[in-house]
Amino acid sequence: MREQAPQEETTVIECHGLKALSIVAAHEEGSEIQRLREKLSRTEAALNAVQKFSDNKERFYSYLVWLARHDPNDVLGGRAPIDHVLNCFTGNERDDMLKEIHLLFGPQVAHGQFHHGFNSGMLAAIRLYNGLATRDDEVTEDGNGSLVVEATAKEQRDMALASFPNHW
Repeated sequence: MREQAPQEETTVIECHGLKALSIVAAHEEGSEIQRLREKLSRTEAALNAVQKFSDNKERFYSYLVWLARHDPNDVLGGRAPIDHVLNCFTGNERDDMLKEIHLLFGPQVAHGQFHHGFNSGMLAAIRLYNGLATRDDEVTEDGNGSLVVEATAKEQRDMALASFPNHW
């Protein structure tokens, strides 16, 4: 016969989301608690990995959108915009950026306009994802050393939805 868990643990397990798993992680007894702690750890690791990937892609597409809005022959701060962007990347990312630049400014102007639209859409989608994936309140320190909540995680998610283009 299976042993019944104490009421406190049962109530917590019935909750939804990471907050519930965080609450359970603070308890110290039972194999179910250990399983949930491990699940919380794996979930947090997965979310952090996706967030890191998303942050890198946001940076990549931000540069492509910025670049498409500038004349490639202009000189900004002593360098052409393309050189400025390429200096921000190394290795495979730099190779990928070179390919994308060729698509933007290659021989087919209409093709480049398509890619600019695609890059802008990717940037918007990544920003939406980043906003929706927010798990922590945005906290800053005021001039007196006190912490101030600028936006709760829910407010940040709501702002991400409100900022996403809705043209259908």
